[in-house]
Amino acid sequence: MLSRPERKPSRINHSPKKARQNWVYEFAEVVDLYQVHPNTVRNWIKQGLPHIRNGKKRLFRGEDLNTFHSRGRERRKFSCRPGELFCVRCKQRHSLVGRRVSFHWTSPVAGLLDWECPDCRRRNVTHMTHAGYDRLTKAGVNLSSDIDD
Repeated sequence: MLSRPERKPSRINHSPKKARQNWVYEFAEVVDLYQVHPNTVRNWIKQGLPHIRNGKKRLFRGEDLNTFHSRGRERRKFSCRPGELFCVRCKQRHSLVGRRVSFHWTSPVAGLLDWECPDCRRRNVTHMTHAGYDRLTKAGVNLSSDIDD
């Protein structure tokens, strides 16, 4: 029976310390190091990855690779204020203050928050710990729980 190859996630957060600081990498070495397609490295260059042209070769400093990936990781971080959640479908933050959402405990310390996005009207299910539940209630979100505390 043939097995399917594992599919890579659509977005990979590369380690910002994968490349050695004082090394210089060639194009093919960067492709092997990060296990990406050569077009991905070309896109990184278009996005601002510094490189050195040596004839037909492209050289990359390890320090530049690490800095590029750590900045990309910082840009992708997205924090919400108290009482807000992030909708993965419409890619927006939404305040749940004053809205009714349901919470279902799956264990003594965590559960699932079930809410509808006010913009795209899609259902979202978010895993949340007891501490997150407490933060939402303090922010004024109207949580209906299947178990009363």
